[in-house]
This record gives sequence, C-alpha cells and structure tokens, in this order.
Amino acid sequence: MSPLRCAVFGAGRIGRIHAANVARHVDGAQLVAVADIDPVAGRTLADHLGVSTVTTDYAELLHRDDIEAVVVCTPTSTHYDVLLASIAAGKAIFAEKPIDLALSRIDAINAAVATHGVPMMVGFQRRYDPDFARVQAMVEAGAVGDVQI
Repeated sequence: MSPLRCAVFGAGRIGRIHAANVARHVDGAQLVAVADIDPVAGRTLADHLGVSTVTTDYAELLHRDDIEAVVVCTPTSTHYDVLLASIAAGKAIFAEKPIDLALSRIDAINAAVATHGVPMMVGFQRRYDPDFARVQAMVEAGAVGDVQI
C-alpha cells in the first residue's frame, strides 16, 4: 500500500507541527505540498521538510490527482471556505479546531462531508477528556446556569 499523499494548508505554528508529523510518517503518509499566503513561510517550511511544491493558493492543490488528503491549518476565519473547497474536491481532510465559530456553518460543513462521502477528522485533543465530558453533562443537565459561550 502506497503512502497517503498529503498537502498542508498553512505554515504557521500548528501547520509546521502537522507538516512535520506527516513528513515523519513516511510509511503511511507523504507530504507532497505546502500552501501558505506568505510565500516565505511556505517556502521555509517546504525547504525544511524537503518538499518541492509550494504555493500561496491552496486551491491550486485541490485539483491535483496526486494529492489525496489535506491538512487544514489556516486561520479559523478561513476554515469554512477552505473546507468546503476541499470537500468538493473529494480530498480526505484533517482540520484544525475549530471548524468555525458559527454552528450553522459547522452544520453546513458536516452536511457537505456526508453528501460527498469524504473522510474528515478534526484535531481536538480534548474531545474525550473526562473533565470536559463532566462539564458537558452538567451543562446539559442545566446545573451551570445560562450558558453564554
């Protein structure tokens, strides 16, 4: 089985972490491209990890058949558009949290994933934390008052 060929969108702090993780797992994944609106940041990351393809426009990479998955590490305000475009392109997706700040836009992303049948995972390491589960149960039970955020 050949490695999953991935592109990382975003060369900031979390993008550098995820890109290095993809590059390190050569048996299961291969980092083939980096996209960042800052050409210096994109080129610096790509050079550090030995990746030849760098662009300032993530959309250029979505039409490439040799890219099977994308890692979305762009600012939260861009996630909605980047994710919808990635879903429409049929790419498997790992997205940094949060998907969006508006529940309606998160619902739209989830619906698009279901419609297109693409795999998508959100990197939220605290999702199964017992303390978070306890807080969620308290909120659902009405034990914390009127939740604002």
